[in-house]
Amino acid sequence: MHGTAACVMALTQSGASASALLCGTGLDESELLSHSKKVSYAQMQTILRNAVALSPGPEAAFEAGRRVSLASLGVWGLGMTSARTYRELAEFVVKYQWVLGPMVAFDIHEADGKAWWTYTPLLVSDPRSTEYQLSMEFAICMGYRLSEAAFGPDFKPLEVSLRYAAPAHAHLYERFFGIPVSFGQQVDSFHFDPALLERKLPHANALSMAMVRAGCELLLKKLSARGSIEARVRELLAAQHAERPAPDIEDIAGELEMNPRTLRRRLKEAGTSFRGLRSNVLMDQAIAYLRDTDLTQEEIAARLGFSDGSNFRQAFRRWTDQQPGAFRPKRKSGAPPQSESGQL
Repeated sequence: MHGTAACVMALTQSGASASALLCGTGLDESELLSHSKKVSYAQMQTILRNAVALSPGPEAAFEAGRRVSLASLGVWGLGMTSARTYRELAEFVVKYQWVLGPMVAFDIHEADGKAWWTYTPLLVSDPRSTEYQLSMEFAICMGYRLSEAAFGPDFKPLEVSLRYAAPAHAHLYERFFGIPVSFGQQVDSFHFDPALLERKLPHANALSMAMVRAGCELLLKKLSARGSIEARVRELLAAQHAERPAPDIEDIAGELEMNPRTLRRRLKEAGTSFRGLRSNVLMDQAIAYLRDTDLTQEEIAARLGFSDGSNFRQAFRRWTDQQPGAFRPKRKSGAPPQSESGQL
């Protein structure tokens, strides 16, 4: 719950209500303080969609990311504080990130005299979607501020690179990061001087780090069976393309080199199912297409593997209790309305 709670609490400081952010997740606001409560990817995905719908403005994700504190991240935050060098901090963060329950996975790289963090959203795969962009704004801003908090004011990234095209509020990026930002790149990352990796951190504590690592190892063992299989199946489902049919459980089991029956059992142990995960991924992709492209409902249906627009609309109503048209951005006065046949 730590990562989810930190995200929700930061967003509430930007104007959203915790109850509204948790709407549809089955989680109660009081559970944000639970150290034993687990959160599924489906619940995190619902929170992300709620955050997009409730966002008071384009600054919200940046502000929320900047407000996440090391203390709010529990044992994971303590590990960042206790590291001796920025390199040790980076290695700790990458190895134990799953303890946090991240919406975005991160990794550290060093080559040819350069160093950079890379980010991979786990809940949505299309860089054009609003959810993807909000995830990156929150995650990179959080990573920047937490590095600064652990390292001190001398920590200065050199450049931010993002996969998606410059949004309408692109000017906010340089305002919040204070460094050059490049859009339309191959990866989502921020670069920094590799010399910083060897710099000693001001709050290093070897005893605390040893205790934190031992605790994180235990947590990882408990989480591995649940989180890793669910995340991997979601990743494979989200990678489907329009030119091939949606993968079934046999396809996914083959990718994972396991028997379909074994995959069903492991997903059940993780508290989910293949059918449920596939529906969640399809819903996420459908909403992203509706919000962020001009594709007709018939075209979206084809891309998602539905036989026709009617079947797509029936499934969409089952997922959301709403018509697909409700997720289209509001058009200016005089623009032609979208018909329920799927034509714009």
